[in-house]
Amino acid sequence: MKKIGFGSLSLIFLIGGILISFNFGFSNKNIIGDEIFNFFGLKAWSCDSEGFHYTVILMMILLSISVYLGRKYPNDMGATLSKSISIILLIITTLLLIYAIIAHSPETIYCQ
Repeated sequence: MKKIGFGSLSLIFLIGGILISFNFGFSNKNIIGDEIFNFFGLKAWSCDSEGFHYTVILMMILLSISVYLGRKYPNDMGATLSKSISIILLIITTLLLIYAIIAHSPETIYCQ
C-alpha cells in the first residue's frame, strides 16, 4: 500500500481544479471560480460576463501543480492517478482554449 505524502496533495489540487470549474447552485449561476474572483474584488471575465474567462487560468494552474506533484512524488497515494487525470484535463482545456481563440474574433476576447 502506498503511503500518504506530498504526492497525495496532487489529488487535492486536481479536485480543487475541478471544483472551481463547476456551479453548485449559486443563485446568480456563477461557477465557484467566479465567486472566488468576486470575493477578492477581481473580475472573472475580461468583459463583464464575456470575453476571456480568467477562471480557466486558475483551473489550469491548479491542474499543473497536480501534474508536477504527481511526477515528483509518484510513489505516494493518489499521485499517479491524479497526475494522469490532470494531464487529460489540461489537454482538453488547452484544445478548447485554442478553439475559442480561433473561433471568436479578437474584439470579443479583448473587449475592443
